[in-house]
Amino acid sequence: RNRIDYIIVKEGDTYQSLTNELEMMPYELAQYNEIPRDSGLEKGQVLYLQPKRGKASVEFSYHTVEGDETMYEISQMYGVKLKRLYQMNLMNPGEEPETGDEIHLRKKKKMSVP
Repeated sequence: RNRIDYIIVKEGDTYQSLTNELEMMPYELAQYNEIPRDSGLEKGQVLYLQPKRGKASVEFSYHTVEGDETMYEISQMYGVKLKRLYQMNLMNPGEEPETGDEIHLRKKKKMSVP
């Protein structure tokens, strides 16, 4: 995804077992995926093995939010740093999009004029 190596978490994988198996420093997995070191992992979860990028691949300019998707989930889907995703979409960290919102993945959203 987005030219970044990643794995899909399998049943029984833990943060500790993966850092050992992948020969990574304990902070790397947490930092690359923007998660706490003690976070639980879920089967099917995407974990990046390299830092995420500042924008999505060229084929993805925006994402239309479905259901209760969070900014973090969108960031993991496209391999884009969460902080950068908030900046591009003129949102404050912690804000979440609503169903149907378009989340810009490559360029900064234009300010809407009232």
